[in-house]
Amino acid sequence: MALATAFFILAKRSELFNRWNFGVLMKILSLMIVVFLVVPTAQTLAQTPTSSLQVTGGNRVTSMGTASSFKEALEHPEETFKIEIFDPKFEEIPLDLSSLTKVKEIIIRGTKVSTIPASIAHCVALEVLDLPFNKISKVSATINGLKQLRTLNLAGNRITAVDDHVFEGCLSLRYISLRGCGISALPSGLASCLNLKELDVSENELKAISNSLGYLRQITSLNVSGNKLKSLPGALCSLSQIRVVDASHNEIESFPSCFLSVSGFGKLLLNHNKIKRIPDSLRMSTVSALELDSNLIAEIPESIGNLKSLERLSLVGNQLTTLPEGIGGCVALAFFDVRGNFLETLPVKQLTSLKSLMVFRLANADFKDKLNNGHQTQSKKR
Repeated sequence: MALATAFFILAKRSELFNRWNFGVLMKILSLMIVVFLVVPTAQTLAQTPTSSLQVTGGNRVTSMGTASSFKEALEHPEETFKIEIFDPKFEEIPLDLSSLTKVKEIIIRGTKVSTIPASIAHCVALEVLDLPFNKISKVSATINGLKQLRTLNLAGNRITAVDDHVFEGCLSLRYISLRGCGISALPSGLASCLNLKELDVSENELKAISNSLGYLRQITSLNVSGNKLKSLPGALCSLSQIRVVDASHNEIESFPSCFLSVSGFGKLLLNHNKIKRIPDSLRMSTVSALELDSNLIAEIPESIGNLKSLERLSLVGNQLTTLPEGIGGCVALAFFDVRGNFLETLPVKQLTSLKSLMVFRLANADFKDKLNNGHQTQSKKR
């Protein structure tokens, strides 16, 4: 480009610009741009190794080992490590998958697939089976042979039958999602997944959960929200690695006693249930978030002050008329929401002493003024 500019200046100074046709000069400049810009770019592309380019079209297995159809995968089984299908018109997984011994991931989303063929057991290297929002209606024990399987996602299918022995032997499983599948019971074989970290069975028709869940000693996250549970199993107390439990949108009537003194616990979500009372013996020293929105709670016990690690407390839409002085013991509390209650008095001194409190949501304007005045008084004393 610099050379083209120099040529233009030189031509003008030597009065070439006046003697030559302006159109001819423009053609010369265009040609110079092509020579100095386009040609080097083409040379750069020509030098790029083909192994670093991923072909996204052309109905073939890409250089990254990804196939966009089973036909492609079966034609190149030794080269296929991942199969991805998002075509809503796709209807059926081939019955014979015995040649796909190297495939590690099968991802099929939003299609008309209704069955998982038994031959999937031959995909011995499979680590991820991601089949959400299809038409799958049955889960059989054929996946038990997938010893390397780490992730199983069947969310959004309308499953009417689950083999009770499914998951037996799946010791490598770390994540299972059966969210929104319409199931009414969990298979007993789930207890065999001894290395499971995350289990999501939310938005189903579960009325009870077996104590066999206590065998899942490595589980860290459990989501059972959006079911019809009236209680949680006591076996949850034995899950020493668990950090998050979401049991919101159920029919739970009493605060789960198994969580009163559990150690290492992080978040407990019990929104939209029928809980009337929080026990006096709260000793969850490590809990960081406690949510109890839209229940029937009329009182918070003084033992709330034992929750020294509590950072988030939400009690929106309950029947509280006052808050305990023990709230002052929640020294880590940063977020506190009590909107939608019937509060008549507040422990202003204790609330204003919470140095970590950043958000306190309270609908009553008079109380807000008292808190602001109390906070200013406390600040002056400091």
